[in-house]
Amino acid sequence: MQRALRLLATLDEAEQTMLSEPAIEALKPEEIRVLITEALRLELGKIIDGQQAAAARSDEEIDSRIEALEEEIKRLRRASRRNDFDPAHEWLAPAARTTSVTPPSRLTTDVGREVLGVMRQLVEVAIAVEDGEDAVSRSAPLVAPYSSASVKDFVQKPVLISNATEESKKHYSATVQKTVQVTSSLLVTFATDCPVDLLTKEKQKEFFAFLSRLPKDHGRKHGKNRYNSEGTPLTKLEEIEAADQRDARIKDEIRAMDISQHEKRALLADRLTPRVTVANLHKHLGNLGRIFHGARELGAASGLDLITRKELAEHLATLRTGDPLDLRVTQGKERLAWTTERLEKFFTSPLFRGCFSKHRRSRPGKVIIRDASYWIPLIVVMMGTRIEEILQLRRTDLQKRNRMHVLSIGTHGNAEQTTKNEDSRRFIPIPDSLLKLGFVDWVHTLPAEHGPLLFPEAAARSGSGKLSDAFGKHFRRLLENLGVGDSEEDFYALRKTLLSALDQANVPDAVRKAIAGHKQQDIINRHYTAQNAPKLRTALDLADYGLEIQHSERHGYPIIVGCSVGRERVFEASVELGDQGEAKQVRVIDCADGKEVFAAHISFDSTYAGGKHEGLRIMSPFDAAKRLSEYDAEGYLRRPKYGPKLAALESLEAYA
Repeated sequence: MQRALRLLATLDEAEQTMLSEPAIEALKPEEIRVLITEALRLELGKIIDGQQAAAARSDEEIDSRIEALEEEIKRLRRASRRNDFDPAHEWLAPAARTTSVTPPSRLTTDVGREVLGVMRQLVEVAIAVEDGEDAVSRSAPLVAPYSSASVKDFVQKPVLISNATEESKKHYSATVQKTVQVTSSLLVTFATDCPVDLLTKEKQKEFFAFLSRLPKDHGRKHGKNRYNSEGTPLTKLEEIEAADQRDARIKDEIRAMDISQHEKRALLADRLTPRVTVANLHKHLGNLGRIFHGARELGAASGLDLITRKELAEHLATLRTGDPLDLRVTQGKERLAWTTERLEKFFTSPLFRGCFSKHRRSRPGKVIIRDASYWIPLIVVMMGTRIEEILQLRRTDLQKRNRMHVLSIGTHGNAEQTTKNEDSRRFIPIPDSLLKLGFVDWVHTLPAEHGPLLFPEAAARSGSGKLSDAFGKHFRRLLENLGVGDSEEDFYALRKTLLSALDQANVPDAVRKAIAGHKQQDIINRHYTAQNAPKLRTALDLADYGLEIQHSERHGYPIIVGCSVGRERVFEASVELGDQGEAKQVRVIDCADGKEVFAAHISFDSTYAGGKHEGLRIMSPFDAAKRLSEYDAEGYLRRPKYGPKLAALESLEAYA
């Protein structure tokens, strides 16, 4: 009975203590581990260093030191019995400074007792060392629960994100190193340069949630240009906040509109700030795995666990709200073949007809500079090569096979000439338009100081990185200055333009793949293209861009004087969506004068009976689709580029 009363009194006292004491802020398990690991590393390093530098001492001095250490063990035991964790808190302070993990003002009982236990074991190691044992061997069991590294490696500095990144980069190419560094920089921005052991799965999920909010063009709004080299760079958080505020205003504006939810979502898809794509997040996830590998190489905790793509997708899904207008717009790259009107504008631009100077190619003038910026886009759109392939071309790669001039793409196996894969090694004949423009003569008359590369000035732009990256950025700016810049119909889409033209000309699939350097099941492109140059040349000449080429007395060589490819009539269709995502209203304008030539409200009701709705003629989907097909046959019907409006219009057109 007395025992039971004592137990009740003890429980009551504990309950009163819990009620009277303020709540203790708990550390996350990974933070506890990092703090203890770092504190252990610091103290163990002192013991090992002390062993190396110890001077000769008498037995009395050693015994006195051991007695003092034994008293320290007793002190720590008494503190643990009383739940007095002040010694533990004091011991963790130096580790808190080096790891950026701040312990709470008071430790929980389990954490406090674990820390005091480690401290006692450390003192026991110190006693053993004083008694003649080796510090490294004696401390191995103490280190094992906290690190997979050897004791000697363990007492070095903790593995930070920056350390792991540098170690990781040793195992990869220069191109991959750059992408790993980008991921590392974003990780440090989010979590500081903390020990890698802190990057638990939950922390990784928080990191990718942060990345998912980044605008697609983050890092580019720095304000730097040719007139201002300083700029005003924004932090990643500032870029996210600016995008969030802008999107919030747009959502409020569209939410107030009296239109269907589908139409609201379509408008939001067009106007909200595009964020980084899921594919981009997957690239960062792969790079994080590389950083973890580097961390393990340096002896970080073997428990580093990378989240999977499935776990990432599930976490991103939890971030969505129930709001139907809560969209995350990514606007992934969808390269489209250039429209005929854009091609005509490009071919008749100052780049080919005459510019002001080498550095002012978008300004009309009398100068035509036949260099990489001039020839490379022509080669891409007329021969379907990859940009990287052209930039690696040597002057000797212009060859003659079957009495035809061809470009040899990676067929020699030179170390400096790389191709995407084995199927990319091929011979491509020079099409008629390039011959008429004097490409072969230009190559043959290059001066000796030009060097072995066909386009050395383009290669020089990239330094040691991927050749197409720097030149692609340069040409994107040039296209924008020429007024033909477009995120989907970009420089790289010129290759798709050629392949689409060949498809429309009914060129056989095997020939198209051979030209493009695409994999074929039973054909080796290098052999096929070497033997079938005439067939490939005939196919390439079917891609007619309507170029008018004449010899220029002023310049002394042939130039483009006109282009008829874009002279067909152009119409543009716009769509308003209904409640089910269908095309509720369709309008068509003539791009020549901007006048509306067709407008209709589409009724999918089988009891359709004519009349008008909101001033628009009511039409059945069959009649509306027939009218749309007439405009498409008369000229070129420009449709919405992508998204629900394009899908709705194409669904409507299927009724014809």
